[in-house]
Amino acid sequence: LISYVVCAVSFVTLYIAIEAFTKLNRFVPSGRYSLFEIVTSFVNNLARYHAAMVPTIFTNYMGPILTLSAAMFSLTFLNRGNEFTPVKAAGVSVYRRLVPIFALALMFSGVTFVLQDWVIPELREPIRQALSVSRSDALEPDPFYDPIHKLHIEIKRYHPFQKVAEDVTIKRWNLNSPGDSDEVNTILDAKTMVWYQDADSTPRHETGRWVVREGSIQRYSAGWRGKLIYNQEGNDFYRLKEPFDEKHIETSLLPIDLETSDQDISYLSSSELISQYQRQPYHRHLLARLHHHFAFPLSHVILLLLGIPFVLNSRNRSFFLSLGVSFILCASYFLVSSMALSLASDPGEHSLPPILASWLPNVRFGSLGLTIFVNMRT
Repeated sequence: LISYVVCAVSFVTLYIAIEAFTKLNRFVPSGRYSLFEIVTSFVNNLARYHAAMVPTIFTNYMGPILTLSAAMFSLTFLNRGNEFTPVKAAGVSVYRRLVPIFALALMFSGVTFVLQDWVIPELREPIRQALSVSRSDALEPDPFYDPIHKLHIEIKRYHPFQKVAEDVTIKRWNLNSPGDSDEVNTILDAKTMVWYQDADSTPRHETGRWVVREGSIQRYSAGWRGKLIYNQEGNDFYRLKEPFDEKHIETSLLPIDLETSDQDISYLSSSELISQYQRQPYHRHLLARLHHHFAFPLSHVILLLLGIPFVLNSRNRSFFLSLGVSFILCASYFLVSSMALSLASDPGEHSLPPILASWLPNVRFGSLGLTIFVNMRT
């Protein structure tokens, strides 16, 4: 635990320092301010940013690194003091000596799952704000189909924190309507679409309404090959393209529906991932991330099966070597996991099934680690 705290403080401090320097221009306010105001704003922005990002980074990346590094540091310290010799001489198996380490690793696996399923989803708004600082470009969401209101919504750019969409096209087109029906199909084009949330809206249960601004509506007759509806005024005919400044849109679209196009979305709980996949089953990465939600916390334990034998079999006494090996093992795990999730999200013929992609790193590293671990000298 002491090693864990030391590693956690070191890694988090290093992460904060790197983020502060690489994004310095985004934390410092623009304009003419006094030195005190600049420093105060910088510290405030930095604190808000990392209050949201540190739990996210721990849950998705740093947690297994800390667990493995702390375990290897502890065993290296015991090696340097020749502590295992009297333990073995007393008839105590090395496996028995490792039970506390694996118990703590299981505890940290549970902490990771609790964080990603209950804590991180409640930090959705601060994470959105933090991502708006770290990202230079807006999201480019996939088209969304609203089956309730029969709307096909296309958006070129979306800003999650501001909840503002740009270059919006909304089509209401009923292909099943007979050609002689009085039903009218419409195509709405707007410059922006803004989300106004209700007073009782919560991060995990968003309610509100969309308002489109600076746009126009073009109407067509019924049928799948609807013709333009013209308006007659005197002897002149012109297309009925109605401009508007602001208009409320009845739709089941939620801000999170636009954000799920982002394959790196990290603030959805398991129940929300299930709900979003049911709403948008064409987003394969949602199903892959759902299974990754349960598979990734086990990496705290699985990586120990590879790291511990290295320290004990080689009788390593170098803290720097232990740290380097832990980084290499974790980087290899993350690389395989990232590649598998990318293949699962690809709808092409070379894609992996989402379930297989999510559990593949655990199966590969777990089987290799277990083979090495059971053959370790005790």
